[in-house]
Amino acid sequence: MEPVHERLLREAGLLPAWPRAAAGRQARAAAMRAEVARLLDARPVFWSKVWPAGLALGRYLLRTGLCKQRTVLGLGAGIGVCEVCAAIAGASDTVATDIEPNGLEYFLASAVDNGVGNRVRSMPFDWNKPIPKQLGGPFDVLLAGDTLYQ
Repeated sequence: MEPVHERLLREAGLLPAWPRAAAGRQARAAAMRAEVARLLDARPVFWSKVWPAGLALGRYLLRTGLCKQRTVLGLGAGIGVCEVCAAIAGASDTVATDIEPNGLEYFLASAVDNGVGNRVRSMPFDWNKPIPKQLGGPFDVLLAGDTLYQ
C-alpha cells in the first residue's frame, strides 16, 4: 500500500508516481531519470543553458562599443549572458527580461559577481502579454541572443 504522504503529494502534482513495483535503488533511479526526461520534454528548461548564439553575441558586445553609454533591453535573456556582457561593455542601464524568474535570479547574481550589479535590473516578461509599463524605455539597444539556440 502506498504511504499516505506520497499519495497526497502525488495527487497535488508534487511527487511523480514512481512505479511501486520497482525494486532496488537502480530501478528507482532509472524511474526518476525517466520522469525528469518526461517533465523536461513537457516544459523544456531553455533558460538554464548557455546557447552558442548568446555566447557569440556576448563576445561581440565585449569587442565593440555598441552598448557603451546606452540603455539596453534583453528579450528572452535566460541566464543573462548577453546582458551581463552589455553591462560590462559600458551600458548605462541594462534590463533583462524572460518568462522564467529563475533565470533572472541567476542573471542578477552573475551581474553582481561581475561588478555590474548596480547597472542592471530584471523583469519577468511573457511576450504573449502586454508590455509592462514598469519596463521603462525607450531603449537604445535590443538584445535577443538567447532566443536563437545555435
